[in-house]
Amino acid sequence: MAKILDALIQHCEEEGWRYDPVPDRPAIRLSFSGKHGRWVTYGSERAPNGTPRQAIVYSVSSVNVPEDRRAEVAEYLTRANYGMVMGNFEMDYSDGEVRYKTVYDIGEGELDPRALRPLFGENLRTFDRYFPGLMALLYGGLSAEAAVTKVESGGFEDSNDS
Repeated sequence: MAKILDALIQHCEEEGWRYDPVPDRPAIRLSFSGKHGRWVTYGSERAPNGTPRQAIVYSVSSVNVPEDRRAEVAEYLTRANYGMVMGNFEMDYSDGEVRYKTVYDIGEGELDPRALRPLFGENLRTFDRYFPGLMALLYGGLSAEAAVTKVESGGFEDSNDS
C-alpha cells in the first residue's frame, strides 16, 4: 500500500508542481495562482488511530477575515457550501483563516495515486472560483447572498473583480 504522503509527492512531481515539506508533519506546501488570486495549498494525510486513511488537500486564503466581518463571511461560506459534495469551506473563528478542504477516504484498500488528480483539481478550481466572491464581500460591498449568487452565475469569470 502506497503511503499517502508519498502519493501526494508523486502527484505533485508528475504535475510539475514545486512543493516544500512541512516540518514535523506528514504534509507538503505548494503555492498556486489562479484566475482570481494567489494562495497556499497543503497536501496532508490524516491518521486516525495511527493508520493513515485519508488524503487531505487544503487551500488557504491569503487574507484573514477581520473579527468584525466573520459572521458575514460565515454566512457566505455556508451558502457556498450548500450542495457541495467533494469538499467544503471552513473558517477559523479565532484568527479568521478561510480554507477549502477536499478529502479522499482511502479506507482499507490501497491508494491509487491517480485518485489524487480530482482531489487536487476540485480543490484548486473551487477555491479559485469562490475567492473573488469572498473578496467582493470583504472589500466590494456585496452581501454574502449577492457574492455567492455572482460566483455561481459566473459573474466573476469575465471580469477582474477579485
